[in-house]
Amino acid sequence: PVRFPQRGRGTYAGAMTTTQPPADAPTRVALVTGASRGIGRAIALELAAAPQRRHVVLCARSEGPLNEVKVEIEAAGGRASVVVADIADAKSTAAAVEKAAELGGGRLD
Repeated sequence: PVRFPQRGRGTYAGAMTTTQPPADAPTRVALVTGASRGIGRAIALELAAAPQRRHVVLCARSEGPLNEVKVEIEAAGGRASVVVADIADAKSTAAAVEKAAELGGGRLD
């Protein structure tokens, strides 16, 4: 979590700092669409590398490139899963969200 500066009697009392989550904090689950390339891939890699513990569920139409991103995340010590879906299709999107929540133990952040 981010801690915001405290203000006391109209004066600045401290700088904003980012803290590490407790070791027993639950793993957060992030579903990233378009994760096989471009901005989606960059977002997935950034979420996986963040100090907060995250399980990144990678979603796109092409399984091969998703698996490459998954391997990269896991090689860096992160957690990732692959869900193939076409976000332009409502049924495919619903199935991807359900699968991501299932992979996250029933939660999707």
